[in-house]
Amino acid sequence: MQDGIEWVDLVDQNDCVVKQVCRNQAMLDGLKYIRAINVFIINQQGKLWIPRRAKTKRFYPGCLDVGVGGCVQAGETYDQACKRELQEEIGDSWKNKHIRSVVKLSPVNNPVSSFMHVYEMLVPTGFEISYPSEEFTEHFWLTPYEVIDRVARGDGAKSDLLHLIKIVYKI
Repeated sequence: MQDGIEWVDLVDQNDCVVKQVCRNQAMLDGLKYIRAINVFIINQQGKLWIPRRAKTKRFYPGCLDVGVGGCVQAGETYDQACKRELQEEIGDSWKNKHIRSVVKLSPVNNPVSSFMHVYEMLVPTGFEISYPSEEFTEHFWLTPYEVIDRVARGDGAKSDLLHLIKIVYKI
């Protein structure tokens, strides 16, 4: 972040940096050649922590979301962005947890909104996650099938959520 503006790397079809662009403008322009991370938080019962985005969010207000996610800032690696986003969205509750990279996706050959690394964080059943109210308003522990069912019944979801569940959990 520089002067209150979040800069992200614009990349080519091979995920190589071309230049830096303003994140808000990239999102408004629907640019797919930027980088993002998403982290599914899953408990030992196979249920995903699915938060509802705050209604004040500029994109997908009030919608279900992948546990944690966000754009990779200019000059950051995917792994650095993963740690930063975890800290911003759920505080210290991610520390000392097993986080693994699950899949790397490209919008060139996948139905996703950007170049994306997806991670998974395993937590014990009953694990409590605190989050700032400006990020999320509520959360649910749901199986991947329950998430799909909620969205099918009309609950709004961030555009990548169902695609990522189907890819990561092979549904």
